[in-house]
Amino acid sequence: MKGGVKLGDVSALAIDSTGQKQIGQWADDTHYFYEIALSTQLLTDAGWQGESFNVHWTMNCANDTIITDPPAANVPEPGTLALLPLGLLGLAALRRRKTA
Repeated sequence: MKGGVKLGDVSALAIDSTGQKQIGQWADDTHYFYEIALSTQLLTDAGWQGESFNVHWTMNCANDTIITDPPAANVPEPGTLALLPLGLLGLAALRRRKTA
């Protein structure tokens, strides 16, 4: 591996689908899949600072890439809950001014 941080090896999770019909383009085509759940704490401990990242691996076709963005930051509830009553008060004041 050149550069980067190796977080682990998932090669033991490879599933070989040889013998399945009409899965690959060729009769001896082998397919693999990985299902991985990564704790964001694991990424943070490895130096990840919350920016988007991509995962790339090569099996047969050399074009397997996953690009993901981190989840959006949570909006603090007290601030958003205060906006609704303030907006309603503003609408009530505007309506009262128009009728007076």
